[in-house]
Amino acid sequence: MDCLRGDLLELIDSLKGIKIHSPFVDAYLQDTAFTRKEIYRREVLTPIKLLEVILNSNTERRNPLGKVAIVVPKNALGIPMAKAVAASHLTGNETILRLPRQLFHAEPIYRNLLRKSLKGIEFAPPTQSAKDFLIECLKAPDIQAIVVYGDEVWIDEYYPLAQQTQTKFIFEGPGNDPLIILPDADLEAAVEGAVTCGLNNGGQSCSALERFFVHHAIADEFTYLLLKRLDQLKLGSPDDPEVDIGPIASLNLVSRIQRQIEDAVDQGARLLKGGSTVEGLFKGLPILEPTVLSRCTTQMSVVRDETFGPLFPLLWFDETDLLIAMVDDTRYGLNASVYGTCPLELKFFLEKTHRNVFFNSTAVSPENRSQLWIDGGYKRSGFVWEQTAQGYIHREGRRYLTQELSHAD
Repeated sequence: MDCLRGDLLELIDSLKGIKIHSPFVDAYLQDTAFTRKEIYRREVLTPIKLLEVILNSNTERRNPLGKVAIVVPKNALGIPMAKAVAASHLTGNETILRLPRQLFHAEPIYRNLLRKSLKGIEFAPPTQSAKDFLIECLKAPDIQAIVVYGDEVWIDEYYPLAQQTQTKFIFEGPGNDPLIILPDADLEAAVEGAVTCGLNNGGQSCSALERFFVHHAIADEFTYLLLKRLDQLKLGSPDDPEVDIGPIASLNLVSRIQRQIEDAVDQGARLLKGGSTVEGLFKGLPILEPTVLSRCTTQMSVVRDETFGPLFPLLWFDETDLLIAMVDDTRYGLNASVYGTCPLELKFFLEKTHRNVFFNSTAVSPENRSQLWIDGGYKRSGFVWEQTAQGYIHREGRRYLTQELSHAD
C-alpha cells in the first residue's frame, strides 16, 4: 500500500512541475480551444487537490476488485484521472485506461505522465474507439468493473451486455445544475458565482451551472449586475492568459446552442444579451457571446437539456413549493448551488436529489475542491449497474470510487 501511495505522490509532484504541466496545457489548448487559465485550474490545480484528498483517504482493510477499465472524456482528463484512475490504483487494482483519441497533442503527454507515475497501468490502443473498448471490456472475464465518464444518450445500449456478463458498470454522466438565488442573497457574490461556475470550462463542463432560479423580488437587480459583470469579460484567443471566453471547437455544438436560443425566444423568452458568434482568433473557430435569456420556463430546451456553452437562462420564482417543482423538472441530479438563507424544505430536497449542494458558493469555488472527489449523482447524472443478491440492479446516489472499486475484508 505504501508503494501505491508513493506512486500518487510522484504523480502530484509531476503535475506541480512546470516541465510537465506547461507542455500539457499548451497541447490541451491546441486540441480543445479551452482557455489557458481554465485548463490550468481544471487540469492541474484541481487534480492536485483531489489527489491529495484521495491520498489521505482511509483504504485500510479494503481489497481490490481485480481489474478495472476506465473511459475518460475529451473535455476533462485531470478530474476523472484523480478520482477514478487514482482510486483504482490506490486500492490495488490493475487498471486499463482509454484516453480520448481526439486529443492528438495532449494524449501522448498524459499517457507518458501516468505511465511514469502509476506503475503497471495499461492503455487502450489510441486507434480503438470507445465503443469497441467498452464492448471488449464487458466481455473480458478478468475485468470486474468499468467506470465511464460520458453522455447519457448512448450509455443505455451497453446495459444488456453488462447485465449478461454481470460486470459492475459505474456511469458518471452530464448535469443540468441549478443556481438558486434567494431574496436575502449577497447579489454581488451570487453574480460572481453564476459567472465563474456558469462559465466553468466556457460552459463545456457537466458541472457548469445551467439553470438560474432567481427570486422575483431581486430579479431586476440580479439581472442588471449579471449583465454588467458579463460585459467585463474578455473574448478572444484561448492562448491569451487574460481571455475569459474562447471559441467552441465543435461547430455542431455551436449550432445546437443557437437552436436552443431560438427555441427559447420563440416560446417567449427575452434575449437580453448575446446570442451571436464572433469570428474566432484561433483556428477560425467561432466564439459564442455569453448569452442571457430572461422569462424562461422549464419547457424550453435551453432549460430542460444540457446546454454546454456560455448560456444564462433565468427563471423567476416566488414560493418555495413552486421553486422545488421547477428545480425537480429535469432528467439530472449532479450539483446545486444556493445563495441566501436556504429554507429547510429546500435544503432537504436538494440534498436528496443532488450529489453535492453548495451554500453561498459553487462547484468551482476553491474551498469546495476537496468535495469534488465525491462521484455519482441522481437520475441520468450518474448510476451504477451491478450484480447483487437481488439480481442485476440500477443504483443511484453519491459515492466514493475508493469504495466502489474495492471491497471490505
